[in-house]
Amino acid sequence: MRLCDCGQDPGNLGLSNCKDLFKSIKKIVLIPTYDSDGNRNKIAAADVLDASYFTDLINEEDTTKRWYISPDLENVVTERGDNKTEEMTGGKIIYLEEGTRTFVAVITGAPAELKKKLDLWSCNEMSYYIIDKEGSIIGSYDGVDLYPIQVENDTFSAKFMMPTPEGSQKIEVSFNVSELENDGDLKKITKTESGTDPLRFRGLIDLNMVLTSVTTTSLIATLTLDYGTFKTPQGGTGFVADDFVSSDSDTVANIYNDTVSSDVPVTASEGAGGAYTLTYAPQTLADELIVKFKKTGYNIVQETGVVA
Repeated sequence: MRLCDCGQDPGNLGLSNCKDLFKSIKKIVLIPTYDSDGNRNKIAAADVLDASYFTDLINEEDTTKRWYISPDLENVVTERGDNKTEEMTGGKIIYLEEGTRTFVAVITGAPAELKKKLDLWSCNEMSYYIIDKEGSIIGSYDGVDLYPIQVENDTFSAKFMMPTPEGSQKIEVSFNVSELENDGDLKKITKTESGTDPLRFRGLIDLNMVLTSVTTTSLIATLTLDYGTFKTPQGGTGFVADDFVSSDSDTVANIYNDTVSSDVPVTASEGAGGAYTLTYAPQTLADELIVKFKKTGYNIVQETGVVA
């Protein structure tokens, strides 16, 4: 959006020898525009940027503050439409407002399940950062902080495309940029300034947990992904006992006995299909045991079982 201030001097047009230009888009970071406290999400000028800063954002437990990283994008086209104008009878053309900026990209090799996850974004007030092919993070600068670029409400779409002899399976993502955004406010954080490589950012993987065979001394926690076939879901494999915690501050393997308000140390052995047998000291019949799984790169999942 272009604003005019009659009391403002016109901008000088000289350029420095060093131009921080953007490169082609490789990924985007989807973020709710506002967090659970009603504050607009941003990278603040005072934030100390390093690998831990961004890892914490990607793994943030508060989903309204979390960074949701897209897979690599192909065929990205983001263009601003023609300006809206009015033509006078004498031939004069009056500028009214900027055209709409659209964003279209393709995620190749995308499973059908990913469309369902993308569809959920159409129900939210959302914004996005750009990650370009040099690893720069691009957002909207207000003179102090760097905000994600706002998306126009009700414009986000994910279209699943079946494979054909001429084309691969893919998902096309499209949306309009909010009319509140001014392209002149775009500014980047370089890979060096971020203290990490944003091109290596990966979104969290969703896990599901089912508890079975909950006895006084053991239970089975089966972890699966949303992907796989109808008969064989993909199991969550390769995890260890310390991935099962009773609280975020845990550094050892615990579950939580909610009946007696106590941590219960566990050992874990992995079986087929993401089934983990957790073994613990004897508990009492009818006690409620809370099993929480937390690991970097995966969503936090928690279930409760009753000792029987």
